[in-house]
Amino acid sequence: MDVVHDAAQSRFTATLDGHVAELVYERAGPGVLNLVHTGVPPELQGQGVGDALAAAAFTHAREQGYKVILTCPFLRRWIGSHPEQRDIVLWGKR
Repeated sequence: MDVVHDAAQSRFTATLDGHVAELVYERAGPGVLNLVHTGVPPELQGQGVGDALAAAAFTHAREQGYKVILTCPFLRRWIGSHPEQRDIVLWGKR
């Protein structure tokens, strides 16, 4: 599955079988991204689409030297099973 970074719309998208899933972010200051929302249509749930979006967002943040804030409830759960990603999370921020 291909995940595309749409910087103009501040989101990552994945399209599968004509359905689009997205992870939306906003800039929260210099070097900080607030990961706001992950939306996966019911037709794509259970196929690892949310994981792929999260991985792409974290890869992008690392490559750019950014820290992240996890406002998105999905990502707050996701980070629990991805401890290798916790070093760039700004805890206590919402």
